[in-house]
Amino acid sequence: MNDEQKDLIHDFCEVTLPFFYRPFDSVGAMQAVGKNDLSWIENYINIFCLRWNAYLGGDEEMRGEVHIGAHANMVAVEFFAANKGDPYDLKVKDNSWGAILNQIGKVLPQPMGVSQIILDGFVHVVSDSGIILIKRNEKRFWTRSLAREDAEATICKRMVDTMPKERRLR
Repeated sequence: MNDEQKDLIHDFCEVTLPFFYRPFDSVGAMQAVGKNDLSWIENYINIFCLRWNAYLGGDEEMRGEVHIGAHANMVAVEFFAANKGDPYDLKVKDNSWGAILNQIGKVLPQPMGVSQIILDGFVHVVSDSGIILIKRNEKRFWTRSLAREDAEATICKRMVDTMPKERRLR
């Protein structure tokens, strides 16, 4: 089995299935990002970035920054391309939730209310300057297998957005 298959099985057995039987008392319901604990979401970010790196220039790599909002109930990860040689340290950015929502507001084709985020559970925004993903701060939304799915979804979204408009209408 390859790593993707192993991660899918691991995520199902350790997160998804226990959450199905114990939705309030399982690993999947626990916070993905604690006060200073990024260990869970770091795996997600590394896998997401690895998937995107194949589409970047040879001297660039994808990086992520973590933002916490809505009384620690929501997590946003902002992905951006950076030079490989630049120093990088993954940490939670303080007091940045408002700035993230402003960035999203500039890019989305239609307005997005905060209640919409909470109901839907996640938001994917892909722009020329980067990618922002917002999900509830629960481990079941930030698994290794979902990192691959989210990377593929955002890659496809970027491909569609960069296609000439006349080809998209067919």
